[in-house]
Amino acid sequence: MERRKTQAMASHSAIFLLLSIFTFVFLGSEYLYVNMVSRIVEESQTVIAQNYALGVNALGFLIYPLINRSVRERNKTILIFSLSFLSIICIFLIQQHISFSVTLAAGVVLFLLLGVFGGSVHYLAACTIRTERIAGLVGISYAAGILLQYANNNLVNIEIAEAAVLSVSLAVLSVLIMRTRRIHKEALASDET
Repeated sequence: MERRKTQAMASHSAIFLLLSIFTFVFLGSEYLYVNMVSRIVEESQTVIAQNYALGVNALGFLIYPLINRSVRERNKTILIFSLSFLSIICIFLIQQHISFSVTLAAGVVLFLLLGVFGGSVHYLAACTIRTERIAGLVGISYAAGILLQYANNNLVNIEIAEAAVLSVSLAVLSVLIMRTRRIHKEALASDET
């Protein structure tokens, strides 16, 4: 019984961190992307570019279940690191805002990948937390992510530093996803025994 409580606490903490960091990375990336695009083109094109990013992000959420089912378990760690690395490259391409087409392409790829990360995070939350208090945990996690984003926007005024903070946070998110997947599998294995 005590072991189950400890596993539940570890699961709740991991999900809190996952949701908070994902919310921060998503909002921070969106802010950086819109900010960089607005330096290149006029307002109407900036709004269109943001709509593309958000639309492809939703597609990433929908693609995640297909990826989760089709990729072998032993290859998922490599996939998570690869997607994380590609996302970090996109963040720095956006930060450079070389041209509209490069920034737009990097943004579309980044938000597709963030959709996949978001699908993973929310899937893990749904599978791991089996309690009536999930809504409160999710709400507090989102609030923490928004607070992190607010602090980042107001404290970090250099785009390269902002990109670095987002990249480090994305790397941490990747490691937490792998750790939470392992915790979830261990909990399933202990339930079966």
